[in-house]
Amino acid sequence: MKKILDLGCGNRKYKGAVGVDINHKSDANIIHDLNKFPYPFSDKSYDIVYSSNTIEHLENPLQFLKECKRIAREKVVIITDNQTSLHYIFGNRYKNDPHLFAWNDHSLFRLMKKAGLKNIKIEIDGGYKSTIGNIICIFKIFKPSIIGKGNV
Repeated sequence: MKKILDLGCGNRKYKGAVGVDINHKSDANIIHDLNKFPYPFSDKSYDIVYSSNTIEHLENPLQFLKECKRIAREKVVIITDNQTSLHYIFGNRYKNDPHLFAWNDHSLFRLMKKAGLKNIKIEIDGGYKSTIGNIICIFKIFKPSIIGKGNV
């Protein structure tokens, strides 16, 4: 069985993973501010480091990915929503937006590469099976989740 670390797990921790979050009311096993480096884990202590909808909220996403790489033995999996269109339409920070950064498939790939990850694969997931999802994606108004996977 793979040993998985879920960084920024919130209340939706990956099944079977050790969860990390800043929120004491989350499903986290370990309470830690992901803006504080280094993280309290040994090098290569988890097979997979997983993070869903967290990287866009962090002050230093590159350092976050470097920490993910340091902790992972095999793979880093990052899931983020594509907020690029909203940022383009409403400016860098639209009202009540908790996102500090906006990602698309190309920018997430470049950041993962800069962090030193290898064999990076970027997938776009969700939304394509519905007519509305297809229209939204064709006109690039919004894209669904972006999944970045990279080996260490």
